[in-house]
Amino acid sequence: MVNELNLRLLGMMHQISYLMQPQEKFRGQGRLLVLLNRYGTLTQRELIELTGRRSATLSE
Repeated sequence: MVNELNLRLLGMMHQISYLMQPQEKFRGQGRLLVLLNRYGTLTQRELIELTGRRSATLSE
């Protein structure tokens, strides 16, 4: 009985973690596009300050 409940709980936790992943907003290029839309034209230095990324990461 306890093992069955533990397996069921584990399955539910797996489903919840799967459902939460797509809800992470503003990842990667999408986040940069949102920032550019919000603030207008930005230099690479300003983007670095806003995102906390390295310049090599932004230039990719």
